[in-house]
Amino acid sequence: MSDIPGTAGAAVSAANAPAIRSLCQFLTPTIIVLFATLVVMLYATAGFAAAPPRGPHSLPPKLQLRYQHLTEELRCPVCQNEPIGTSQSKIAANLRRTVREQLLAGKTDRQIRDYMISRYGLFAVYDPPMTAGTWLLWFGPLLMLIVGLIVLFGYLRRRSLLAARDQLSAQESERARALLDSVREPPQ
Repeated sequence: MSDIPGTAGAAVSAANAPAIRSLCQFLTPTIIVLFATLVVMLYATAGFAAAPPRGPHSLPPKLQLRYQHLTEELRCPVCQNEPIGTSQSKIAANLRRTVREQLLAGKTDRQIRDYMISRYGLFAVYDPPMTAGTWLLWFGPLLMLIVGLIVLFGYLRRRSLLAARDQLSAQESERARALLDSVREPPQ
């Protein structure tokens, strides 16, 4: 009986065995060569994908470093806590273009930050400057810690004073012990 369904018998499969063997011997090196070619092509094109864009939007290397620093430092006004450098929103793309234009115009990092703050408020930066409006933001956690420690020490002190006040004197302690002993002893 043949292992191949629908064949007349073992003679058919035995007759095809040399053809199948030669086909496998031919395809195996071909598949290996095709796979190796595919790997080399993918490896070669990966460099193009990771390369910085060249063209009208590219910046000189020194400005590119400043651009990357600024786009990671500025917050997208639409996204929640995402820098404009990684945000995919349209406004982030506009802000990246604005940063690029201002860098090419010769503006300093401080001037670009101030421009973004004047346009979008202190939300535009991750580390807002120390101003009268942000002192609570900077010192609020420290104030909360100090208030919490004062409340904790006050509570512990009050508790220890109450515990000391509630202690029995030696005479009261002896009287309480006598009362407890009289209750424990059976009457005679």
